[in-house]
Amino acid sequence: MKFFFGLLFSAISFTLVAQSGSDVNNYLTFFNNQHTAVNNAAMAYLQFSVHSEDLNLIQEKRQTVLNQLNNSIDLIQKAPAFKEEDNSLKDEALNVFQTLRSSFDENPAEMMQLKMQSQTSFDAMESYFNAQKVAQQKMEAASGRYLAAQRAFAEKYNVQLVEADENNDIQDLNRLNNYHQAVLLKYFKVTARNNDFMEAMNSQDLEKAQQVLDELSKDSEAALASLKAMPDFKEDSAYRMAAIELVAAIDDLAKNGYGTMLNLMKKSPTERTQADVDAFNKTATSFQTLIPQLNQKTMEAGNELLKKYVPQPRATKRL
Repeated sequence: MKFFFGLLFSAISFTLVAQSGSDVNNYLTFFNNQHTAVNNAAMAYLQFSVHSEDLNLIQEKRQTVLNQLNNSIDLIQKAPAFKEEDNSLKDEALNVFQTLRSSFDENPAEMMQLKMQSQTSFDAMESYFNAQKVAQQKMEAASGRYLAAQRAFAEKYNVQLVEADENNDIQDLNRLNNYHQAVLLKYFKVTARNNDFMEAMNSQDLEKAQQVLDELSKDSEAALASLKAMPDFKEDSAYRMAAIELVAAIDDLAKNGYGTMLNLMKKSPTERTQADVDAFNKTATSFQTLIPQLNQKTMEAGNELLKKYVPQPRATKRL
């Protein structure tokens, strides 16, 4: 199961329009170059997290981002104030770079453990995504202040800034990440609840099984309606439709199959008919074969969505 790793700067890359070689142009270019260097490293990390299965290589790319951040922060700290008095741009640049570094470097072992747990636990997955959202919100707030500082600095010194086209690409990647996570959380909650039901059945805890079944029926119905109401991502429906097919199958079992299984378990062996046994086995077979197949199909569709819209590593296009 593929997730995004890390964050990218958004909407703070500019093409400068000023007299070549001027002090203000050189000063702005210095900060813009640090932004570009960090974003290129972060983009490579994101690309490998999507396209590579080599966890060691992905970790190396993460360390490259940290190394670049540390280098850029060191250079910015050593940079003088503009005209020996204006630290406005320097201060906000330091803030945004340090915020990004904390997102990459804050409790990495704990975050990796949470990510690994998220493969099987909905609560862990939700916590992992929530932690990512908090980091993203901090990054967006810092980026917003830095953007305002850039514009104010440029206006103060009569420099025209033209926003670079690459910013749209970064915003598209952020939208892709949010879309992928939204679909994933909807279907994963249902599959996790589905597994909880079968675990209760296997342990013959019928009271718990009934409780979980009631929750599953509500969750699957709500997720199905929500997935159907969602738009496609850039007219790409494969991931969302695969999730709908999976959730619909579980919803059908919850409403038409699992109740039959529970009723049979509540009967004594002498009360069970062959029709009861056949219905039980049919539902069990669907859980053991159909649901895993649809779940695998959905995960693969999600992975393909990420791979389709995240450039391959070492792409020539620079962000």
